[in-house]
Order: sequence, then C-alpha cells, then structure tokens
Amino acid sequence: MGNSISLNVPEKTGTFQDLWPHLSESEKKNIAEVAIRYLRDTRFIQYKTCRSADAVVLPRNRLEGFNGGEVSLPPTFSEPGRESNRIIQPCDTLDEIWDRVYEPPLLVSGVPEDLRAFLRKTMPQDKSFCLTPMDLSSSNIRVRNGEFSFLNSAENIAYTPSFFLNAGIDEMCLSTGRRIESRTKTGKEDTTLDGDLAWCNQLISWMKEKDNLCSDFGSNIFGIFREDGRGAEYGTLWFKYWRLIQLEDYRNDPATKSRRRYIEAVWEGMQGF
Repeated sequence: MGNSISLNVPEKTGTFQDLWPHLSESEKKNIAEVAIRYLRDTRFIQYKTCRSADAVVLPRNRLEGFNGGEVSLPPTFSEPGRESNRIIQPCDTLDEIWDRVYEPPLLVSGVPEDLRAFLRKTMPQDKSFCLTPMDLSSSNIRVRNGEFSFLNSAENIAYTPSFFLNAGIDEMCLSTGRRIESRTKTGKEDTTLDGDLAWCNQLISWMKEKDNLCSDFGSNIFGIFREDGRGAEYGTLWFKYWRLIQLEDYRNDPATKSRRRYIEAVWEGMQGF
C-alpha cells in the first residue's frame, strides 16, 4: 500500500490544488463529491483478528496511526500560535489521550487547574475510533485523468475519536481564512486559494448533512453513542471549548461561564448511554 490509501483508477499525476485552474466545473464538482464519498466509506475500515477468509472485523479501540504507530496531530490540537504538527505516541486509554493530546496545550496556555479539571471530567468518552485523515487540504487529494484518485498520505491518517474529522476540517478552514486575510492585506496573488476555499465550502456542507458519518458512525455501527449521534456532536462542542479556553481573553469573558454550564449539562444528560 505504501504511503497512501488508493483506489483503482488510471494513472495520471496532479493534486486537486495544482490542477484546480485547469479543471472544468463539472470535474471540480465530481472530484469533490467523490472525495467526500471516499471519506465517508473509509471511516468504516477497521482491522481483522487474523488473515483467514472468515476473520472477524473489529473496531479500533485505541488512538493510533494508520499503521499502528505514532499520530501526527495538526496545529488545531496544539496551543494557539503553533503552526507545526505535534507527534504523539499511540494511546490505549482515555487517561493517555488526556495526558498526551489534551492537557499539554492547556498547560502551555496557562489554563487554571479548575478549568483543566472540568475539561478532564467532561472529555468525550469514545469507545471505538474512526479512520480519519488529519490533513484534508486540497494538496493532499490526488487526481488522475480528471477524476479523484486517493488521499495522500498514510502518515496523515489515524484512528481517532469520531469528532477529530470535524477538528481537521476546522483546521483547514482556519488556515484558508488566514490566507484570505493575508491576500487582502498584502495584495499578493495566491493562485491556489480559490480552489482551497471551494473545497472548504464543500466539506462544510457535508458536515451539515443529516447522514454525515462523523455523527452516525458510532450510533449506526457499534452503538457507542445515542441514536441521534449526540456523541460526535458533543465531542465537537467540547473540543471547541477546549480550544477557546486556551485564550486568556475568552477565559475572562463572562459569557464563557454559560458555555461551561451548557457543556456540563449536556455531559450529565449523556451519562448512562
């Protein structure tokens, strides 16, 4: 398999980002739609207990890279201002996920102990993880003969809590937003920006769809969330609070307390499911 997850399609070179100016509108739409369908389908990929034909397919139950190794987390999982990825070792327990993924940025950002304790108490309790591309930029989408080919590469794919996909999309949209701001300020041409913005809009639309597997994966396949997909929705809510609370201005905003009460109420309402 090498460094990518691929489909059987004819040979041709090019990334969605580089080819964007040269693709027809129908090709752009088709590539985006197939890429999103690919994201949905591959989230079901798990692993087999043995190599025999009747091997049992089981859900992943640990945070790990596609090949079982370390995970490369994008900047959205780090303290504000960091632009590089953060490498973490696989996590077998929720305590390890807290210690390696969530708590270090909080400490760097100076988040008080009581807020860290609140976030630890209410952190999402995922029991089975989805296959998630951690870098969804259009430069990571390979195109052959004007059609979607594969997502490149395996180093940026991991088994994660279901809501990590939402976080990855958020990171790409934030990055694109910063580029728009930079182009506005400097007037410097960015030939790939329009394509990246269109791809962001496609992903955002997909996130809002009723059948978005980011919400449905757990409830439909392994029964680990409520039937309305509340588990993934809660994870997204909690993660946004986790990110914002690292900003001192947000911590000092009176409205922050009401958001905390809301998260706690939702968390308490989910207990027992």
